[in-house]
Amino acid sequence: MIELKNIAIGYTSKLIEVNEMTLRPGEIKALIGANGKGKTTLLRTLTNQIPALKGTISIDDVPIALMERNNISRRIAFIGPGFKGVEGLCVFEYILLGRTPYLNQFGTISEDDKTICLEALRVAGIEALKDRITSQLSDGQLQLASIARAIAQNTPYIIMDEPTTFLDYRNREIIFNLLIKLSEDGKGILFSTHELEFVSKRDIPVIAITNEDQLIQFDQCPGIDELVNLCF
Repeated sequence: MIELKNIAIGYTSKLIEVNEMTLRPGEIKALIGANGKGKTTLLRTLTNQIPALKGTISIDDVPIALMERNNISRRIAFIGPGFKGVEGLCVFEYILLGRTPYLNQFGTISEDDKTICLEALRVAGIEALKDRITSQLSDGQLQLASIARAIAQNTPYIIMDEPTTFLDYRNREIIFNLLIKLSEDGKGILFSTHELEFVSKRDIPVIAITNEDQLIQFDQCPGIDELVNLCF
């Protein structure tokens, strides 16, 4: 379980405080809030990319601040927004990057690593893209490749920042359905989003950063009107 206790987040000054927050394997939660309210900062603090101003973040009762980067990467996969692809880097090579925390000092890729990546392609539904160059993919294909990389990382938790930004309706549906499937398969999923209709339709539990910079957690998705009044 990922657990936050008495956390203050921000860069030099506090954006929000989190008295208590948890994410367990098999759970899916949506982080809602207006731009500039600290969603990205919270997710990056949660993955130890930014230190908390105060308080404790732990994974299975171990403070994340005491964990080595590779150990964190074996527990949490983070997907930021806006991967645009790299010229000359094919999808399979990109997904292999998810195996980095497990490689030996020589960076040797094993047959098991390759098998895990092939399975990640299958789960994400992009086996046909295996040899495509990432810089030639659509936004939806790039996001699915990023999720496949996170699947190959083989972590109990996947954290995503705005996974459906710039995607059309069909691709948003595909991404949300995949995230729900991953949670049903035992992954703990936390993602930030402005897609209130999608979250509401699927009754995904919500963590809301309010207009008053408070963090409120809902076990079930409240109505869209309530979320808009709280957060926007």
